[in-house]
Amino acid sequence: MSGAAAFEKHHCVKWLSDDRNNSALLPDDMEWAQTQWEPRILKAGWKYWALLLPEKVVGQMSMNRVIKRSSELGIKVQVFSDTTEALRWLEQQ
Repeated sequence: MSGAAAFEKHHCVKWLSDDRNNSALLPDDMEWAQTQWEPRILKAGWKYWALLLPEKVVGQMSMNRVIKRSSELGIKVQVFSDTTEALRWLEQQ
């Protein structure tokens, strides 16, 4: 919840996540994110998400579901393979 606390404290609207080393999300983790983390960060003002996808295909499939849900919630999501490009995009938002 440190990320959510930072959003609240600093009035953030942008998020960069480097998920290249991650795999598929476990169902319990997905449920926690949707019921605990997501409402808090959305309420804090989250609008833009730069994402570096997992290298593993199974992780990419999992994150694509998260991307779809986030987009439906009004988050502008952009996928990158390079951190510098992701940061550049966030700076322009």
